[in-house]
Amino acid sequence: VKVVAGDPGNLKITNAEDLDRARQVLEKGGSDMRIGSGFDVHRFGADRALVLGGVAFPDHAGLQGHSDADVVLHAVMDALLGAASLGDIGVHFPPDDPRFAGAASTDLAVEVGRLVAEAGWDVVNIDATVLAERPRIGPRSAEMRASIASCFGLSPERVGLKATTLEGLGALGRAEGIACQAVALLKARTR
Repeated sequence: VKVVAGDPGNLKITNAEDLDRARQVLEKGGSDMRIGSGFDVHRFGADRALVLGGVAFPDHAGLQGHSDADVVLHAVMDALLGAASLGDIGVHFPPDDPRFAGAASTDLAVEVGRLVAEAGWDVVNIDATVLAERPRIGPRSAEMRASIASCFGLSPERVGLKATTLEGLGALGRAEGIACQAVALLKARTR
């Protein structure tokens, strides 16, 4: 015989009260966690430095867009907003609003973090994949992860970042732009 510590979240249904508790958990959605996904793409051609994940790549042409066109942070922000059911970045930072012309996406990301927290959610982790032929992301990935993490009050270990090429296929494969897809996990803040 061995005694093992239990977990109050591991429901065992033995009697009617346990069944009522299980129903309450299911009615609440079964979990206080949510997953969101985000995607963004911008073409090259802006007369400014490239910014990815809040990190400048001064030796590369910038991306076209109303703000600094940081596809990584834009995808991450959409993932977080989606998980919290708060719309998307276009709702909060409209592309036709002159206040956001040339805005640093790091500033916008901090605001998204505030909105998500205000809605009662904590960011558990973020994972992003950059789709680009250039620049090489690997040598700057630690710096990018730290920058993304700082926008949302996370440790860099809670930010995954990968990159892949498109093997010359399509517009991204011809290096006409950069795209990023991201997922984020939120957990309801303990009250």
